[in-house]
Amino acid sequence: MRALDLAVPPAVSAALADPANETPKPGDPAFASAEYRIVATPAAALAAAATVARRDGYEVIDLGDAVTGEARDIAAAHARLAREAREAGRRVAIISGGELSVTVRHREGRGGRNQEYALALALALDGAEGISALAADTDGIDGGTGKVTDPAGAIVHAATLTGSRHLDAQKFLDTNDATSFFEAADGLIVRGPTHTNVNDFRVILVDA
Repeated sequence: MRALDLAVPPAVSAALADPANETPKPGDPAFASAEYRIVATPAAALAAAATVARRDGYEVIDLGDAVTGEARDIAAAHARLAREAREAGRRVAIISGGELSVTVRHREGRGGRNQEYALALALALDGAEGISALAADTDGIDGGTGKVTDPAGAIVHAATLTGSRHLDAQKFLDTNDATSFFEAADGLIVRGPTHTNVNDFRVILVDA
C-alpha cells in the first residue's frame, strides 16, 4: 500500500495487521469438519459422452479435455480428422473439451468460441455428407451478453452450408459474426444457463 501511495483508513490497516484475519492454513481446526467432493469435471463429461457414443455404435476418438488454440485452426484440424475417417469408412465420434480462443477482428460481430469453431468447421467440411457436429459451452452461454436467451453454441451438418447458399459463410467468419450466421441457418443451441461449468464440449459424428 505504501508503494502504491494509497490512503488506507485506519480500520482497514488494523484489520490487515490483525493475525486473526490471516487465512487458515493446512491443519487449522476450521477444516476439521470440512469435506470436499468433485462432482463434475471436464474429463467426466467426455467420458459420459463416450459411453453414449459407444452404446450407439460409434468408435470414439477422444482428443482430451484440455484442447486449446485458435478456434478456426482447431476446427480445420478436426475437419481433416473427420474427412479421413469418412474416407476410411469408419463410424466415429470425435470428442474434445477445453476452451479455445478467438482473435477478434471485428468487434461488432456476435458469437463465442464454440460458434466460431462450428462455423469454421462447417466451412472446412463444405457440406460433406455423413458428418455432423455440435460445439457448446457447458455453462449454457457462449459469448453473448449474459442473457438467458444467449446461445450455448451451434450445430453443424451437411446442409448447414448447402442450405444457406444465400449467406456468405466466410464473410461471417471473417467478421467474427457466427451468431448471425447460425441464426439465419437455424443452427444455434439455446438452452439457458446450466449453472455449472466443465469447460466446452465438442463432438463430431462421422457415419460411414
